[in-house]
Amino acid sequence: MNRAFMVSKGLYTVVFILFLMTGSKAQISFADYLSSEIENIQATFPAVEASGLSYKAPLVRRWDFRMDTDEFLLERQEYEIRGNLSTRAIRKYQNKLYEGYEKELRLEQIKTRQIDVQAIYDRYLQSYFAQKETTINQAIIPYINDQILMLKKVDVNGELSLYDYLEKERQLDLIEWDLSKKGKLLESLLPAMDQMISIEGIEGFVESVNLKLRLQYPDFFSDQLDIERIEDEYNLEVAQASQVLDFFRVNYNGPHTDPFEERLSVGVATNFRRSEKRELDLVELQLEKKLEEEQMVQRQLKFKEDVSEALLQFRTSVELYYSFVKLFESLEEQQAIIDAQNPVTKRDILKWLDLKIDYQKNREKMVQYEKEVFEAYLDWLNVSGILDQYYSVDFLSPVLSADVLLMPVVD
Repeated sequence: MNRAFMVSKGLYTVVFILFLMTGSKAQISFADYLSSEIENIQATFPAVEASGLSYKAPLVRRWDFRMDTDEFLLERQEYEIRGNLSTRAIRKYQNKLYEGYEKELRLEQIKTRQIDVQAIYDRYLQSYFAQKETTINQAIIPYINDQILMLKKVDVNGELSLYDYLEKERQLDLIEWDLSKKGKLLESLLPAMDQMISIEGIEGFVESVNLKLRLQYPDFFSDQLDIERIEDEYNLEVAQASQVLDFFRVNYNGPHTDPFEERLSVGVATNFRRSEKRELDLVELQLEKKLEEEQMVQRQLKFKEDVSEALLQFRTSVELYYSFVKLFESLEEQQAIIDAQNPVTKRDILKWLDLKIDYQKNREKMVQYEKEVFEAYLDWLNVSGILDQYYSVDFLSPVLSADVLLMPVVD
């Protein structure tokens, strides 16, 4: 077959896109990209500031001073100093409550400075698959241009295949528009294609991690602080209710002239029973704790359901990918037969070119199935909380192993 006509303007488009991809931007591995993005994002975060507050429970919770006057005579003046006492148990749980408040503040500060790691992965993978799709579209363009050249020629019977010609022109315009769009994307971020984890590597990592780790939902530690706060409030109420010595007071009755009149007296007050309000407060705190624990169980169950669903979606995506790979192997065998042909008639040449284009489109389908695996993998990492907890780990590394995770096993 004479292939001299197989040179067209599509080749210039290929050269232009290749220049954009290789001449104006250096390739970057995901490990370097992730490190750079994290550093840039962290530079925008406000500095972590301490609360500037401090607290230590006192031995005497409150001091009162009272002065009584009898007929405005100095010698009949009476003074009283009163101190409301604390106990070791009261001071212990007051200090624990303060420490809990500080922990809650630090946890919120961490949340404020949490990086959206998934967005970094999304941007990189978008460019990664755009480069794969660009390579395939570049391979299609020459075939479409060859068809356009043939369809522009008048047949021996004087007919022109106008509708087929316009259809191919439209296909070419859409592909070149897509190449232009992807070219701009790759100008700003050109991934290192040879430094990406394989589907087999992803599958092995996910299954290995799934067997080793028992995960907790992302707000588990925040909820644990709420439980601890309720427990400390309850224990503080119990300590206050169990306090025997309530307060002490010292009275001084003026500078009397009568030596037999008492001038100084000391008094104490004790508690023998809890008040009805305090009993109700204790019951309320107990019920609040049980309610919080029940809600934690619900959140943990929902979290496990979400992780299981994400894992199932990942496994389904992997299965579909492998299924299409197997189908594509048979398509490649057929393509080898097609490539060996040497059509001579216009009809056969156009059909031969169609089959060449179909082969490239099937390659594009396989890229789409591969992309779905990566998306499901990323979703599983995000839903399980692994992505946020290990935000600096490169989960796209070709040598990724479950050993990078040192997450403790929690029942």
